[in-house]
Amino acid sequence: MVLVGVSDERTPEALKSSLITRDGLRTQGVQVLTNEGSFVSVKLIDALQLQLRGTKLGNLRPAKCRIDSIDKEAVSLNHAYRLISESFEPWRIAHSGNVFQKCFHLRGQNLLSLGRLRDEKEAEAEKYL
Repeated sequence: MVLVGVSDERTPEALKSSLITRDGLRTQGVQVLTNEGSFVSVKLIDALQLQLRGTKLGNLRPAKCRIDSIDKEAVSLNHAYRLISESFEPWRIAHSGNVFQKCFHLRGQNLLSLGRLRDEKEAEAEKYL
């Protein structure tokens, strides 16, 4: 599961109940070290894979996923982010964003950005070079 950070200030009323709040995560003992207002859950259908690219930052390979709160499937996490932004943040002019900064994975009791997880994987790969 991946949690996508969204601004919850003007979320449509019909979707507010599907948001995962920072306080709700903290109540469960999760350490939330991000400024995101709330989160939307994304279920991965395919495994999320990082494509390492030498001296360039790695990128995510397409992976099908499902967003139950809006009853939609996406072909990639980037696509899921756009669908979530369009639904939960309709006031925004553009609905793109960096999934490495806006998407999170729960590891134990820590909510880690995909950017941090990418950094860890790239550091592991560098040990072998």
